[in-house]
Amino acid sequence: MSDSLTEYTPGKWIWTAQDFENMGWHDVYIHGIAFDRSLLSLDIDYMFRWINPEPGETYYKFWLSPATLVFENVGEVRLSMESFGKPIIMDLTRSEEESIEGHQATWCWNIDCISGEISFRATGFTQFIRRAPIISGKQVFSEAERGGFSFSKDTPCGAGTVDE
Repeated sequence: MSDSLTEYTPGKWIWTAQDFENMGWHDVYIHGIAFDRSLLSLDIDYMFRWINPEPGETYYKFWLSPATLVFENVGEVRLSMESFGKPIIMDLTRSEEESIEGHQATWCWNIDCISGEISFRATGFTQFIRRAPIISGKQVFSEAERGGFSFSKDTPCGAGTVDE
C-alpha cells in the first residue's frame, strides 16, 4: 500500500486567508450555508489530497475532513443557485484587496459552483478542520459519516487555537 494511503496529517487545523494561495476547494461539497451577523459560514467536506489510483484500480481516493469555512465582515452578498443537489465548488477566487477610508480592507470573493455562484465582500476567512482526515473513495461524506450538519469551530487541537 502506498504511503499516501496510510497516513495524512494536515499542516494545521485552522487555516486563514493568509493561507489562501496554498489551499484549494475544487470539487468540495457544501452541505450547509449560514448567515450570522456579518459572518458567512459554509459546512463543507474539505479535500486535502487526491490520491492516484493504485495499479489495477480505476478511481481516485481522497483525504477528506468535515470543515467549517467562515468568512468575516461579509457584505454585498449575491447568491444564485439552481435547486438541484448539494452545491459543489468548482473554484473559489478573490479579487484584489480594496481599502475604503475608515474601514477595514476587504476582498471580493467568488465561489463558483456547478449549480450557481456565491459572491460577496469580506475581510478574510478562517477554516476550521473539525476531524482528522480519513481516506475515502468518494469526494463527499454522507450525513451519517460526517456526524450530521455543523458549523462548529471545534478542531482536534481545540476551538479557537491556531496550530503552527
